[in-house]
Amino acid sequence: MPFSKSHVFQRSGPVYGNVRTITLSFFHVDKVTDVVTSVENQKVTVTSTMTSDELLAELKKTGKEVKFIGAV
Repeated sequence: MPFSKSHVFQRSGPVYGNVRTITLSFFHVDKVTDVVTSVENQKVTVTSTMTSDELLAELKKTGKEVKFIGAV
């Protein structure tokens, strides 16, 4: 079984209004174990067994510009 890893992404624009959208975008993904948003830093940390590219693709479905910062 692959181990979970935390991935940090930077969002453009206000994260506050999109927290629900971000969380719901991973609701159907069973490989995601945690989603933490930082409104102040406009960052999203996702803990998952998925790759950063797979997670980035899911986040881009929200319609906002997102970039991968790194794994924690």
